[in-house]
Amino acid sequence: MREDLGLCLLNESEPLDNLCLACGEQYPHTPDEIDTWIACDSCNGWYHWDCINRPSLEALFICLGCQGPI
Repeated sequence: MREDLGLCLLNESEPLDNLCLACGEQYPHTPDEIDTWIACDSCNGWYHWDCINRPSLEALFICLGCQGPI
């Protein structure tokens, strides 16, 4: 029963690949709404530049979830 419920939730829910993984805001759909976004070089999760304290564009960006415990 749990498996059926889980599959139902996955099939009926909106995709999460267009959300900022820090704040949950959806990626804008029109050019005038676009903020600066950056993707994690490990998991390809997207983040607002401001939500992650504006990392260097020259360095790899690895999100906290991919960095693991410090």
